[in-house]
Amino acid sequence: KHAWRGLRRDRAFTLSAMTTLALAIGLNVTVFTIMDAMLFRGFPLVQGNDRLVYLQERYPSGVCCISYADFEDWRAQAQSFEGMSYIGSASISFATPGGRSIDTTAFLVSINTFGLLGVPPMLGRDFAPADEAVGAAPVAIVNHRFWESHLGKRADIVHSTVHVNGIPTTVIGVMPERFDFPTREDVWMPVVHTSELHQRGLTPRGSTAVARLRDGIRPEEARAEIEAINRRLESSYPATNRGLIPTVVTYEQLSSGPDARLIWGSLWAGAWFVLLIACANVANLSLVRTIGRWREFSTRVALCAGQARMLRQVVVESLTIATAGGSIAWWITTWSMRQWEVTTASRYQVLDYAVDSRTLVYLLAITAAAAILCSLAPAGRIVQLGVGGTLKGDARGVTHTLRTRRLAAGLVAGQMALAIVLLSGAGVLIRSFVKIVSAETGVRDPEHVLAGSIRLPSEKYSSPSARTLYFDRLDEQLKTIPGIEAT
Repeated sequence: KHAWRGLRRDRAFTLSAMTTLALAIGLNVTVFTIMDAMLFRGFPLVQGNDRLVYLQERYPSGVCCISYADFEDWRAQAQSFEGMSYIGSASISFATPGGRSIDTTAFLVSINTFGLLGVPPMLGRDFAPADEAVGAAPVAIVNHRFWESHLGKRADIVHSTVHVNGIPTTVIGVMPERFDFPTREDVWMPVVHTSELHQRGLTPRGSTAVARLRDGIRPEEARAEIEAINRRLESSYPATNRGLIPTVVTYEQLSSGPDARLIWGSLWAGAWFVLLIACANVANLSLVRTIGRWREFSTRVALCAGQARMLRQVVVESLTIATAGGSIAWWITTWSMRQWEVTTASRYQVLDYAVDSRTLVYLLAITAAAAILCSLAPAGRIVQLGVGGTLKGDARGVTHTLRTRRLAAGLVAGQMALAIVLLSGAGVLIRSFVKIVSAETGVRDPEHVLAGSIRLPSEKYSSPSARTLYFDRLDEQLKTIPGIEAT
């Protein structure tokens, strides 16, 4: 209560310190949440994202993707994984029970996919071995977004019949809200074991494989094992497998490249520099405030108040300011993450940006660290407090000692050094960004080029000639718009 009353009296100091820490802590926690999502969390709801790896194979020219036959060999021979799943895709026409047709993309997956990810359907059941048997009745699982927007959020949608490419298909499940894998599409169906699927040779359908590493196995070890298996396949099937290069990457490498940890770690380090600068600034303000209260502390010492009691007061005051700043920082982080998620939204990248208990624990930890850092300078000055001569001397002469001036100068020097390092790093990043943006791409006036895509309803435009006619008409209409030179 005494600390709170003192802070209320010094409103300017309290507001300045609280705002400074709130902004610095909010920035730090926001960067941590983004880095955590990029490097560790990965897909929302998926269990143990950091133990999942994504497997692919391609020719040196860049042509991909993995064939189902090679996937089966990998799954049968590799010992580094607890399980492995195949994921392909296909464009489909999905007709709802009400008769409305929707063109979308379906993922064709192994039946163990959701079990491997640790995410069961919210409604209905998972795929079963019988669902991928030759001649089995077609079944599908839809995501929560599609269920809500196109299927009326009906609980009885499970076991109902829809039509996929005109074929009656049973909806057997609905996935939980926020779950998307591997991108933001609407429907999952089991792999259909046709003769074409089991042919060797790379497929252009964008197929990939996902696997969960066994405990104690590192991605490098799994990669070496897959490369050994591929060498055996190359010897056995030279016509289709010669020259194939397998890749085994974690989610962080898949989403941010091989230097993901360096990229996001550098950003996090920059956020810590900002926090340390803020703490040094608040510590300097606290030191000045402590010097201004020097006679108060001296009087309390003369009345037999122990140093521990005054140290406790200084720490409580710093903790109160830091707690208030941390509370505001939580709101800043929540708002910032919403804006970040909207700004960076992409159907091709799904990330768990939830501000949850994990984020809260981190915020509490750095709030406590900030409180300690901000209280070190005034606490150190109180430790040096001596009654002898303090009450006798003039306040200004007593408080502005050589030791005090050196401490204040050290805090300012620390702030300047951290700021210089931070600005230097920012300058390098900005220079690199400018070079990337201004690099020659070979495209004339790229800022004047607009690109777009249109997906035509397959029911209305079922034939190639109908689609060609539509785009011919669109081309003629676009050319009549002022400012458009070519389409």
